[in-house]
Amino acid sequence: MIIDKATAISSLVEGAEYVLNNDTGEVLWINPTTAPVTDEQIDAELGRLQAKAITDKQTQESAKTSALAKLAALGLTQDEVKALIG
Repeated sequence: MIIDKATAISSLVEGAEYVLNNDTGEVLWINPTTAPVTDEQIDAELGRLQAKAITDKQTQESAKTSALAKLAALGLTQDEVKALIG
């Protein structure tokens, strides 16, 4: 998933309609017609979402490593594990 300014806006303002100028980063609010959040709030949400994506990936990798170790401890070979997980 790409985490960008549009993702941050959508996370902060459900159902917002806006136009994002990718060159300047300026947001033109259509609905609501006035900015419900500031650029600082958008930037903070962007940072939060990016950090969460990194943490989620690390958590998923850790869970996979743990699962593989548990399967190996049960006596499964690497070929058997590959057959299970694809």
